[in-house]
Amino acid sequence: MNKTLKAGLIERIKREIDPSLLIVPQTTPVVFFGDYVKANVCTVSINPSFNEFLSGSTLLSGASARLCSRAELGIDKENHRKLTDDEAEKVLEGCINYFKKNPYKKWFDPFDDLIKRLSNGKYSYYNDTCVHLDLAQWATNKIWTYLSEGVQGKHLSNDKDTFKLLLDGNNFETMFLNGSTVLKSVCASLGVSLVEEKTSERFGEKKMPLNVFHGEYVNENSHKIKIVGWNLYLQYNVKDSADIDRFSRTIKGV
Repeated sequence: MNKTLKAGLIERIKREIDPSLLIVPQTTPVVFFGDYVKANVCTVSINPSFNEFLSGSTLLSGASARLCSRAELGIDKENHRKLTDDEAEKVLEGCINYFKKNPYKKWFDPFDDLIKRLSNGKYSYYNDTCVHLDLAQWATNKIWTYLSEGVQGKHLSNDKDTFKLLLDGNNFETMFLNGSTVLKSVCASLGVSLVEEKTSERFGEKKMPLNVFHGEYVNENSHKIKIVGWNLYLQYNVKDSADIDRFSRTIKGV
């Protein structure tokens, strides 16, 4: 990781907690999940789940912890101060080692299965060839769709530069966009346009049609990152391996 990129990530991680943004108390920003430097492709979703830090209402700790929380750093719950450089380094290390600890498999394993199928087994979170990025990097105490538009907008605006920094700092082969909210937000953030391909395949309880999107993003290194996205939020619309296989075959087929 080059010095400029790391310095930018450390400054992002150090940011104090803004209570108006409904951030889960005593948590830290997740700038990425996995080994960013080694990854060849990335997946993109909206923001970290509160389950990354909580079990029910209890903060995960010790061997159960998935990431480095403020509690792990010894910071009191009511203290929203900026982190020090040393504290931010520990948080960054926790992001890098995420899949070697206690990943939230209920969310990540369906995505990993899909990415492996789309790449013929080449890419996976668990072999450091795929890293996950979020457009907003704080875990919130409400699911994203239940946040007000104002709070959503602040999160996206605050983390827009960090997201772009991550895309410019790694010449990814492909980025995979999960769901319509992410598709719209990435297009707005990066100024890209995507081609939509409609399909007849339907998924989930509501039997919604899966539409596939393609395009590219040219980063500051003049490197073209292929974009592949879909309108349905994967984790809410597949129930088993057969669904994921059909999902992947549909994407590959357009």
